[in-house]
Amino acid sequence: MSLPICNGEATTEKAFYLIQYSTKSERGQELGIEGYKYEVKDGNVYIEGTYRGTMYAVYDILEDYLGVRFVADDETFVYKNRTVDIPEGTVSEYQPTLVFRHACQTYEKSGAVMHYFPNRLNGTQLYANNHKRFGTLSGPIYSNAHSFLEYWKMSSGTVPEDTTGMTEQQILEAKFASGIAPDAYGWQPCATSDKDYTKLFNGMLECNKMSMYWGNELHYEDEISVMSFSILDNQKYCTCRKCSQISKNEGFSGLYLQLYNRAVVDVQEYYPGLRLYGIVYAKDFPVTIKPHDNLVILYCGVSCDNHILGMEDCYESGGQLNNMKNDHDLVALSFWGDLCKETGAELWFWIYPINYHYYLADCPNIPNLYYNTKYLIDECGVNGIYYEGGGTDYIFEALKAYVTVQLMWDPSMTYEEFCDVIKEYLYIRYGNGYEELFTYMEMLTEAGDQCGTCFINNFDRPGDMYSYEYLAENYYEMRGLLETAYEKAITDDHRARIERMMVCCDFMGLSSLHTEMYENGDEASRAEYTERYTWMYNKLREHNMRVFSSDMYSVPSKCDPTINPMVQIYEEGSRRHNVYP
Repeated sequence: MSLPICNGEATTEKAFYLIQYSTKSERGQELGIEGYKYEVKDGNVYIEGTYRGTMYAVYDILEDYLGVRFVADDETFVYKNRTVDIPEGTVSEYQPTLVFRHACQTYEKSGAVMHYFPNRLNGTQLYANNHKRFGTLSGPIYSNAHSFLEYWKMSSGTVPEDTTGMTEQQILEAKFASGIAPDAYGWQPCATSDKDYTKLFNGMLECNKMSMYWGNELHYEDEISVMSFSILDNQKYCTCRKCSQISKNEGFSGLYLQLYNRAVVDVQEYYPGLRLYGIVYAKDFPVTIKPHDNLVILYCGVSCDNHILGMEDCYESGGQLNNMKNDHDLVALSFWGDLCKETGAELWFWIYPINYHYYLADCPNIPNLYYNTKYLIDECGVNGIYYEGGGTDYIFEALKAYVTVQLMWDPSMTYEEFCDVIKEYLYIRYGNGYEELFTYMEMLTEAGDQCGTCFINNFDRPGDMYSYEYLAENYYEMRGLLETAYEKAITDDHRARIERMMVCCDFMGLSSLHTEMYENGDEASRAEYTERYTWMYNKLREHNMRVFSSDMYSVPSKCDPTINPMVQIYEEGSRRHNVYP
């Protein structure tokens, strides 16, 4: 059954009224670009909003009253309801705390449009041309990070000698294709060179224009679109005489902040009201240079994935391989929060909670997602979050993205409510054994907590992020939890997902137990170990599981339980001394 849709007065006795305001109107100013209000009067539902507010209100109603859950791009779950009642007199009004919310996990694929927006994400990198239908996006329409590389490439390209019959779009695309990109790992532009600045700024204008030809609309009048004007992800900052003079007093953050400020002023000639954002990686901060009020500082941080922001036990010794600790980020974040509040600039945060490379071992940091998000908002004044996801969904990586997305929309939730969201996700994706899986998740977290050091998930290996002693002592209990969840599973999809999780459990557990059960074990323990190892190996093949982000490591060509699986697959378990058993 589909409901009739009409403009103007309702043609039925009862109706949903969608009232869309201009952001220039008095009511639109009150609601903002994402706020909404819905109310039930005389049996009718009245929904008010501007760009995205009415859409978000509908999705909230679907979740709160109809039991709809947009859990993944390949699954929308609906609880069975014979009747649904939104009581007379119900009033709900909401404005999101975070003005920028993005998660790149399964959310950015072209087929995930109807998953991205129902989860109230409003950011960037979504491969959908018809943004206007969904109230437009809040982030950059072209490049989300490291955009200096893209802009430099555009400016270094050449227009074809013969442009007969070519559209402006084709000319821009040809120019970009002929450009030479700088070294992404060994180059940053000079921050005091007018020549370099002109290339970057003109490249930004042309890349934006090319992107708009692709159907990405630039909405800057209401401060919706925010364009990236950002350095590359490396430490090769310019050290020429002029740049060195500035960075000596203002740090490298201040050096490139003055470049960002220059661009955000100059771009007003072309797009009045357009904001830019500039990425900050360095932990230093400027002394006298302050961010323009039209600038967004996108701070990329969280140095330690094992400890929560604000904790005092982020270790002084035995820390990360790059010797970075959370206190470096906390000092810088506190500074940027105060400075942005002073000038009217915004502070967004780029969080990296995923396992980038070693797909058989998730980064054990799920509770940290809750506490870090609360800390960033409540203590640091962050009002935008970019969640970087990726990898596989063998364990809990997709769950991390899902619960963080819910937290972005409602950062007021308690930790108990956060855990309820996790359990519901586990129920939907894995079946009736969700309580066992939640306990398994808690034990993985404890194994991470007991590793005795700091770690960062895109540098460290599985052996750096988990306590082998804890995994060895608790392997049978953890495996038993998964077996129980498997027995309680409802569908083949549930069972397949749990089997992949079992493979990962076996990989870490058998790696921890190899010396005890095989090398120093007796005939019975070696036989049991071989049986478990063989099952794990066969399931790796059966499920065609990737073990690494590239072809550097792959499933071994033969099953060999005489070799520790950590060594057989990843060559070694750790890059630290005395961690690998």
